[in-house]
Amino acid sequence: LYSAILPEETRRQSVNFMVLLQFINYIRIKDWWNYILPPVLCFFYAGLLMHPVPFQLIFKYYILFLILTISIAAYGFFINEWCDISADVAAAKSNNLVNTSLSTRIFILFLILTAIITSICFLNFTKIHFLIAGGQLCLLTIYSLKPFRVKNYKVAENNLQKALKFD
Repeated sequence: LYSAILPEETRRQSVNFMVLLQFINYIRIKDWWNYILPPVLCFFYAGLLMHPVPFQLIFKYYILFLILTISIAAYGFFINEWCDISADVAAAKSNNLVNTSLSTRIFILFLILTAIITSICFLNFTKIHFLIAGGQLCLLTIYSLKPFRVKNYKVAENNLQKALKFD
């Protein structure tokens, strides 16, 4: 019935939209969009007010900074979701990655890391910027990954969550 009613192009667009929605579920965008993006963008806007920049550069840097912000947040939530699969199954909690293949998870991680690296390269980061971005990625990784898995140690978890603004 579906294929008889809708033209081929509409069906293709519908499938692409469903893939996009699934990707959004994998990176748990609904859990962090309102808490991470606005404060980060406020700092970006404050920086623009302090240092006047031509519009063409503002637009370029805005898009790249937005991609970097979204990618780093997606990385943190995706890696956490991935590392929590067995714990979530054991606790009967929902986890968006339970029914995904390893190759799909690796591909999504590859896309996220590619977006991070590409935006960093085009933003012309200084050494301090690299240290900040790299430090945040390291903290997000040790928060979830064994053998560190900071989230298993309540005091360390609370402090790291405050530092990364997960609370």
